[in-house]
Amino acid sequence: MGTSHLPAQHTGWLTQVRQAIPVILFQGGRYNIEQIAYETDDFVVYELQDSITLNGKTETFLAINQEAKLFTIDVLAGPSGFLAQEHGTAWMEWS
Repeated sequence: MGTSHLPAQHTGWLTQVRQAIPVILFQGGRYNIEQIAYETDDFVVYELQDSITLNGKTETFLAINQEAKLFTIDVLAGPSGFLAQEHGTAWMEWS
């Protein structure tokens, strides 16, 4: 359909929104987020667009908790072990 039917102020806003990409910032790297996979009051699990390697393992799903700590996850570990290993400080932002 396009945006030609909208006033200029609206098309400019839509262009900015389309260009905003959610990313995880971690150890100087920027990792594009594909989607939020799971969310609780304590943490959010993100699916990355591209996998990263942490401690020799390829990871696509990572969690960030309320204290801005990045975790790998273990979906088979149950609630107490779901956040498997902490990797340091990270946060999500719109880029």
